[in-house]
Amino acid sequence: MFLRHKLHLSTLISLVVAAFMGLALGCNGGTGASIAPSVVAPSNLTYPQAAILATVGTPITTDIPTVSGTVASYTISPPLPSGLSLNSSTGAISGTPSAVASQASYAVTAMNSAGSTTAIVQVTVSAPLVAPSNLAYSQATILANVGTPITTDIPTVTGTVASYTISPPLPSGLSLNSSTGAISGTPSAVASQASYAVTAMNSAGSTTAIVQVTVSAPLVAPSNLAYSQATILANVGTPITTDIPTVTGTVASYTISPPLPSGLSLNSST
Repeated sequence: MFLRHKLHLSTLISLVVAAFMGLALGCNGGTGASIAPSVVAPSNLTYPQAAILATVGTPITTDIPTVSGTVASYTISPPLPSGLSLNSSTGAISGTPSAVASQASYAVTAMNSAGSTTAIVQVTVSAPLVAPSNLAYSQATILANVGTPITTDIPTVTGTVASYTISPPLPSGLSLNSSTGAISGTPSAVASQASYAVTAMNSAGSTTAIVQVTVSAPLVAPSNLAYSQATILANVGTPITTDIPTVTGTVASYTISPPLPSGLSLNSST
């Protein structure tokens, strides 16, 4: 009798243990153990500003990357130029450069326990932008004629110029090159003498020069050149009476051929 009860108790204990094991197996998907999800290395690290052009003293636009996967931390090599920094949690590059730095490549690495991914960012830091100065034109006064191209008037200036403007507008047919500041063209209408303000500018400021322009009627070849003394009878050692010509139209210069006798000369202007 005692043996029979003992066997019944042993069977009952076995059944209870089996029930608990079955419950455990059911809770763990039949494996009997809990499996943690696997970690995947980050990938496809990309920066919207792959090339950062910065200026000393001017904050850069924060460069925030995109990446696939989970990132534990970011690092960069070599160190960024002075004043710029990498956020080790977000990978963002930000700051205000404090010194000039030549163009260089920087490797940003996003990592976790499973691996890493890298992106290259180029950074250049230039000196602070300074307003242009000392704008000057070789022809501060332009005397033009309708229908005749002017000699292009090219300015000199100190500093970097983003663009040139002029006020008031130049006479018809003449124009200002907004990139170089050159004044050129062929006047198409008479214009009285007037002053024109040319301004060279960048984001830091500007400088101005004044150019005067006059456009006269179309140039016509001179005519009817005549000398009061068509025949000069001279003696060695005796000054001649100056022979002054008359002429119709505008004369740029006078020449003579063959050369006059020794001691006599032609005034190329009169």
